[in-house]
Amino acid sequence: TAHAAPKKVLIIGGGDGGSSEEALKHPSVEQVTMVEIDGDVIEVAKEHFKAVHNGVFDNPKLRVRGEDGMKFVRETQEKFDLVALDLNDPVGPAAALYSMEFFQQLRQVLAPGGALVLHLGSPVAQPERVAELSQRLHSVFRIVRPYTMYIPLYGSLWAMAVCSDKLDPKAFTADEIDRRIGQRKLQELRFYNGETHEGVFALPNYVRDLVIPARLKQPSRGRRLGVVRAAVK
Repeated sequence: TAHAAPKKVLIIGGGDGGSSEEALKHPSVEQVTMVEIDGDVIEVAKEHFKAVHNGVFDNPKLRVRGEDGMKFVRETQEKFDLVALDLNDPVGPAAALYSMEFFQQLRQVLAPGGALVLHLGSPVAQPERVAELSQRLHSVFRIVRPYTMYIPLYGSLWAMAVCSDKLDPKAFTADEIDRRIGQRKLQELRFYNGETHEGVFALPNYVRDLVIPARLKQPSRGRRLGVVRAAVK
């Protein structure tokens, strides 16, 4: 299924500017709204984290809002093609940003075909947290696609998820991803390409057991065997 490239992006958190800078690499993006509750984080980032944000705070497409992200989502009348939660772990003050109530509110600000992306934590160190957040997301969104990456800074495999009612990232082939990367002239990508797109959604069994409800699990071995037999014939 063809999906339109995102035009409006909302980032909750991400005061260092890194997520905004990544979003604005895509030529289709017309506006990024970053909502960061701590204004000091933004000021420190502007002065000391230029290697992270690459001057994104001077980009006219970036709109910075120094306020509570939950309040912004609750009150906004805007719709966004992509919402990214660039947040701390879901403990203490940040816990409410991972609640089912907030996930439901985020769903309401998504444009048709829009998606929410967020991190779930480490399936190695925090399996219960990853499982609980996945369960909440499945109760709100029709499509939840967890994926994993090894994050050197954290020294662990990390789980994230793409959530939507219409967009299924696993529906895109490696060739389609590479075509879009070329079309958008995205240069100097150190990790992402068509093959890595497919690869991050290939979950180890112990992660799959955490993030995929029993009703959605399929016997992958038989399915793969069928593909191999078809190729041999």
